[in-house]
Amino acid sequence: MHPTNWQGWRRRCPETRRQPCLPHTNSLRPLLGYIRVPNEFPDRDVETLRRSMAAFASQEDFVLGRILVDQSWMHTAAFAELMVALQYGEADHVVVPTMDHLAHFASIQLAMKELVERRTGAHVLVMSSPSRNQR
Repeated sequence: MHPTNWQGWRRRCPETRRQPCLPHTNSLRPLLGYIRVPNEFPDRDVETLRRSMAAFASQEDFVLGRILVDQSWMHTAAFAELMVALQYGEADHVVVPTMDHLAHFASIQLAMKELVERRTGAHVLVMSSPSRNQR
């Protein structure tokens, strides 16, 4: 439960006779992941990216909710789903393995990052610097 959304906290935390149960304030924050890879990208490499994103989330005190994956550079259904999830408050942060997962070219990568941040108010976190061999 997000610390600012205490609605319904009594249902999740029953009271005891001695002391009422207070809302839990967990230091872990929700995080969504996003990966965009070409169709020929091996499934084992996608799984490796997923594991590294989960490790990053844990190390940075986030709870990784889900990772959305676009399997083609021309299809962006997962990116659209990411934008909707962020707009509805599913998370305040999104992680990408590198900026390469947002777009091919550096100027477009920055534009995509800015689009996410301005439209949703979420912060885009990048795990490592761009590397063409990670695609």
